[in-house]
Amino acid sequence: MKESNMNKKISEAIVMHNHWKFDLKNAIETGQSAFTVNDIQNPHFCVLGRWLDTVEGKSLSDYSQLLELHEIFHHEAGKILHLALTGQPSQAIAKMQLGSLFSQLSSQLIDKLATMNPKMGEAIVMHNRWKFDLKEAIATGQSHIIVEDAQNHLLCSFGKWLYSAEGIILPNYLELVEVHSEFHKEAAKILSLALTGESSEAIARMQLGSYFSRISSNLIDKLAEIGQ
Repeated sequence: MKESNMNKKISEAIVMHNHWKFDLKNAIETGQSAFTVNDIQNPHFCVLGRWLDTVEGKSLSDYSQLLELHEIFHHEAGKILHLALTGQPSQAIAKMQLGSLFSQLSSQLIDKLATMNPKMGEAIVMHNRWKFDLKEAIATGQSHIIVEDAQNHLLCSFGKWLYSAEGIILPNYLELVEVHSEFHKEAAKILSLALTGESSEAIARMQLGSYFSRISSNLIDKLAEIGQ
């Protein structure tokens, strides 16, 4: 498969699995879903799962790891959907929050897919992992990152690239700059709370449905689009 086609497949898979949390959140809130539990728990129902069954998919260097991670991700997503559709929203939400198995699997799957994309993989992984750096700061009250650095999107290697000759010609350049800047501003607010003993407020600002959660997903989507 040509590199451009491979990147497109990977980028589409990143966006799709990045959005599963929103589909599940909607199911929790409404008690309804366009998918059945069996659909979600079947990794071959997913476009990525079917692609992994092809000759091109099986030729990937990390094929076995990706296959296993993808299957576990869908199995856990199915458990959450089951809870959502059987009137157990509190348990479903708990299984999706920061630090949950689903949260970890989601990040690991996106990281694994991103590292296969040479164009934007590093930027996706870097921003996908911010949640873990912030979670560590909340848990310990310490961080190797200072608030001012977290807030400055130009200190980030991707931020620097955005202002390069290659970055400024992107078709959605201004929108991407705004989303990236907002991501770092919100991350800095959470870090400030974590370092000043306001851990409960910091955690609340990172939970599913929070502004940070939404802006983080939006940024990853846009990075994946560039990687196509």
